[in-house]
Formats: sequence, structure tokens, C-alpha cells
Amino acid sequence: MAKITSKDLWIGDTVILIKSNRIGRFEGFDPAKKALVRINDKIVKTTLENLSLHIPNKDYSDIDHLISPKKNLPAKTTWTQKFKVPKSIDLHIDKLAPHLQNEHPSRIITYQIEQCQSYIDRAHAAKLNIVTIIHGKGEGVLREAVRTMIRSDQRIGFSVPSNQDGATEIWFKNV
Repeated sequence: MAKITSKDLWIGDTVILIKSNRIGRFEGFDPAKKALVRINDKIVKTTLENLSLHIPNKDYSDIDHLISPKKNLPAKTTWTQKFKVPKSIDLHIDKLAPHLQNEHPSRIITYQIEQCQSYIDRAHAAKLNIVTIIHGKGEGVLREAVRTMIRSDQRIGFSVPSNQDGATEIWFKNV
């Protein structure tokens, strides 16, 4: 198992106590820098060396019926007809995921960027020509991260600032 550092852990992560092979939820650190892990409503103190991130095995065999074509759908039903993609996404954390408002800023921006990339993927698959990504004005950290991601995406023809630089409008190529 790979060695983890305190920067690898987020409160709420599922971890394994290596020596006892028990699984628990990471709750933070005590003043003595011991990791606090909740196991069955009890807090266990341990060292980082005794922890490993728990990544469950994903078994998707039970969802084949969800991704297989339905026999009762008309042959011309497309993904875009089944799932409407909005023409914009608001990345303000209070709109996107209010439950994350009190998280560490690096966790928040990581989540916002992941959701932005997912939205761009869905919008492109839905064959939308133009979409707007609302990132806000603020200090510009999220705006720059979004624009860097957009510049590296080959599916995007060009982008322009909008809403007095609080949003970015993107135009897809060959939709």
C-alpha cells in the first residue's frame, strides 16, 4: 500500500487501519498530530503510517440494464432527447453544492473544476453549440482554472468573457 501524507486525507474519507484491517471514516487530527478515525461510533487515534485510503472495488455488473438500449424506446431516441442539458452552469459553490461551503478551498475548487468538465462533456454530447460557464468575478482563481481547462479542450472552438467577466461563453467546434 502506498504511503499517505496528511495532505492526501480529507475529513470524511474512508480509510483502512492497516494493522487491524478495520475500515473507518477519517475525522481529522488531534493536537498531537494523531489521525482520528471513527469506527462504529468510536474514535480511534492512530498514526499516518497505519492508514491507507480505502478505494472500494467498483462492480458495475448490476447496472447493465441502465446502459443497454431499451427495447420499448423508439429507434431514433437519442441521449439528448432523454437528458436535457442546461445552456449554462453556475459554479458558485452555494449553488452547485451547498453542502461543501465549509470545506477547504482546495477541495471546493477541485469539485468545481470536476463539475465544469463534466458539464462540458455533457453539453458536447448533447450537441449544444454555445454554453455559458458562470464562475463569478471574485479573486479570479476559479475563472483562470476554467479558462485554462477550456484552452486545452480540442472540442471548443473559442471562448469569450461575458457578464462583465463573471462568466465565460464557449462555442463548440463541429457540433
